[in-house]
Amino acid sequence: MASYKTSIFLMSCVFVFGAQDASWSNPNQINSGYWALHIPFDLEPFETLGGRSLGMGNAFIAIADDSTAAVINPAGLTEIQRMEFTADLRYSSYKTDYLDTYTASNNVGLGPDLEEIGTFDNDITDFSFIGLTLPLVSGRMAASLYYKNSSFEAADVQDVGPVSILDETLNLQQQNISRKEIDEYQKGVFGLAGAVNYDGFFSVGATVNLEQLNAGLSEQWTSNDFSNNTLEATTEYENRIEGDDTDITFAIGALYKPVQGISIGVSYRKGANFSIAYTSTETICDPLSVCDRISEDDNVTFDIPDVWGAGIAWKTLDGWLFSAQVDMVEYSALQDSTTEGITMDETIDDGLIFRFGVEKSFYRANSSQYQLRAGMFSVPDHDGFQAIDSDRMYYTLGGGVTLSKQIELNVGTSFSEDMIDTLLSFSYNF
Repeated sequence: MASYKTSIFLMSCVFVFGAQDASWSNPNQINSGYWALHIPFDLEPFETLGGRSLGMGNAFIAIADDSTAAVINPAGLTEIQRMEFTADLRYSSYKTDYLDTYTASNNVGLGPDLEEIGTFDNDITDFSFIGLTLPLVSGRMAASLYYKNSSFEAADVQDVGPVSILDETLNLQQQNISRKEIDEYQKGVFGLAGAVNYDGFFSVGATVNLEQLNAGLSEQWTSNDFSNNTLEATTEYENRIEGDDTDITFAIGALYKPVQGISIGVSYRKGANFSIAYTSTETICDPLSVCDRISEDDNVTFDIPDVWGAGIAWKTLDGWLFSAQVDMVEYSALQDSTTEGITMDETIDDGLIFRFGVEKSFYRANSSQYQLRAGMFSVPDHDGFQAIDSDRMYYTLGGGVTLSKQIELNVGTSFSEDMIDTLLSFSYNF
């Protein structure tokens, strides 16, 4: 039996993570017997943290003045002057396409054709971030503890047949069923961050994370052969990824304010590497339901790309805040864990994500403050297949209110042709 390796690709989110329409007919000559689960939206480093950040296109590296800075740019934690508690409630509605590799190989045979591009879609609501930041020395030193969570479930089933094959006079039929299920996919991150400001103008920070992935994914192909409408044989292939793994990652960042109103931020975020148990099973059954079964165990790797980011922000005296950011994402890490037997027709290169955001603040005499926000960002193609185009343009909107300098409520939403992501953030300053 062939040796199997499986690659998991995420976009999202994201989420994680684009969706595409394309016609495709086995240009790679995929070999029967090799499988892959492709989930591009999940492996995309889609930083959906904080309603304020999301409303500004996630162009937040050079701002980083709330508890989510512990993830995006820990150097910004020194901007927090009072102990702050933050919680995010997230709603995501997504539709993302994937390449059904076994269907692609089977469609060159005699049986009924299935769609080679499958689709996952779902709506997710969960608490995605909880953080507590403590200024140790006001404006000079701060520490933060947080938990970040992302999860989703989805399923996609195709069932075609029984339909006649060869000459109809032979009275032979075949039924093909393709099933993909994500029973569980949850990533939890416990993080501890700290930051120091040296001279009032320059801050540095670092974060250490304990990341855990719990996965339960399966793909199944079933082919039923009939003669005179009587089931004669069943062939079934199933791959299952199930288990959990942990990894320790880190992030570092710096924030510099050369003149009043201008801030420059840089950060590096190390991606996690997970290894999960993978079982591949082939089952062949005769008309009497006597089955031969062969199984093979292996491990599948989930490689999350590293991210380098740099940004600049400008705050005017009349309440405007402009921010621009570029992230260099090492998408090429996804290429290393490509499934054996599948020839990609696109190289996965490192790519750039460009982000832009603007905020307008309105002040009131009762110490209340209101904000309106807008932004945009672009994500490059990074899936490895011509049939799937994961490049996307996202547009964002948001708003916020600060009450008595203690309570902050922020909401932000991003939307593209196939995804809506909304965050409601609550912060309390003690």
